[in-house]
Amino acid sequence: MKKKHVESLNRIAGLASRMRELGRLRLTALEQEQATLSDDLRAAFEALARDDFAYGAAAKLGARRIRSLQRRIDALEHESERAERAAHAHAIRAKLADKVAGTAEQAYREREALETLRAHQRRAYQVEQLRRQQQALDAAFLLQRWHRRSG
Repeated sequence: MKKKHVESLNRIAGLASRMRELGRLRLTALEQEQATLSDDLRAAFEALARDDFAYGAAAKLGARRIRSLQRRIDALEHESERAERAAHAHAIRAKLADKVAGTAEQAYREREALETLRAHQRRAYQVEQLRRQQQALDAAFLLQRWHRRSG
């Protein structure tokens, strides 16, 4: 695997991690909005419970407001469940992307180490070959000198 591919996988892992964080932030925002709406609903019920708003047009408006708040809370619950599933999926993807990037980095490092070792072995082989050639040349030279002296 090339270094370029490893860097790409690291960027993908970073993006997946950011998506996970965005999902968590979205879930937190939905929970806060749901808490605010629950407080509004509680306040509307308390207002209806008082004698001033128990009857008439104010009661109708209060009931309409309660139904509206309840619909919004129900919609937020569904959206919250969907956001929670999405956040969980993003978390899984982020973990997988981190694992893939880590594996790719390790494979890259191992490949680089093997290539370095192979280059050292090749160089050692070449040095040994040159040494043997030099020995053969030295032996030929000495043999040639010996033949000149004895002959």
